[in-house]
Amino acid sequence: MRSGRQLPQHLPARGQGRDNTVTACYNPRCATRRLTGLSADFHSACETVFLPELLCLSIEDPAFDDKRLATAIATRERSYRLLLWIGDAIDNGLILTSRASHHSGGPEAAIDWLRSNYDYIPEELRPSKDAINEFAAFFSTYLTSSFDMVERPGTRGKGPTPKFGCRCDLCMRIIQASHLQPKKLHTRDKRRADFLMIECLAQFARENGLDLGEQLAAQIVSNQETRRSAAYLAYGDWLIRRLAGESDGPAILALWRIIAWDPRGGMRRGFELQLKDFKVAEETLVSAIRDAK
Repeated sequence: MRSGRQLPQHLPARGQGRDNTVTACYNPRCATRRLTGLSADFHSACETVFLPELLCLSIEDPAFDDKRLATAIATRERSYRLLLWIGDAIDNGLILTSRASHHSGGPEAAIDWLRSNYDYIPEELRPSKDAINEFAAFFSTYLTSSFDMVERPGTRGKGPTPKFGCRCDLCMRIIQASHLQPKKLHTRDKRRADFLMIECLAQFARENGLDLGEQLAAQIVSNQETRRSAAYLAYGDWLIRRLAGESDGPAILALWRIIAWDPRGGMRRGFELQLKDFKVAEETLVSAIRDAK
């Protein structure tokens, strides 16, 4: 049994009985708070009830701001649906690619395109006007990190070919929206994804006062029981960073596939990216870090 600080009397264990058993931890973030019938000691790091047979999984410093992560998840979904609509709209000559003659690429090009075509985009697919810059920053990373252009796309559809001057990566992808294909991942991209997972896991451990060396972090990332949770951690971090236009290229797509794809290939049936799964991943990783030898 682990020893620790006594629980302050003004913070009693919720449901603690005469036999010193608990029905719940007083900490609302504790993943073990519904367990019953176990003798209670107290966790020295966070002063929550410690259950000797099972580890208290209270997370002192969660990896994500829930509101920002929820925004990033919704922005990713909207980016996907907007891209599908753009492909049809451009093929049929309903919208312009860009009125500018040159962009530096990235968020700048996406902002210009969104503002130029804002009134033509269905309301459910476009951001509010005060959120255009943030949405455009994410959308630019979505197009350039996840898709490549087909070298010879052939016909664009029934409508006229839109005139455009800018040939930056983003504008070229917008005009070829219906002919984009998912990037083919290479070994270097998958290695980079492993590095991002190890880096995020090590930072997460430090922020929660947990001892985790690089070797143990690499073991957790490579372990099939915890690898997907590590991918959630890193992918969530980059989802939020992409709201500012940051990306790490195809490695982000590699993280996505660890999360969303069945190991045998193809998307997991019925998979949806949900906030609750990021929280479960955090709890899984805290347990794995504390159990690591």
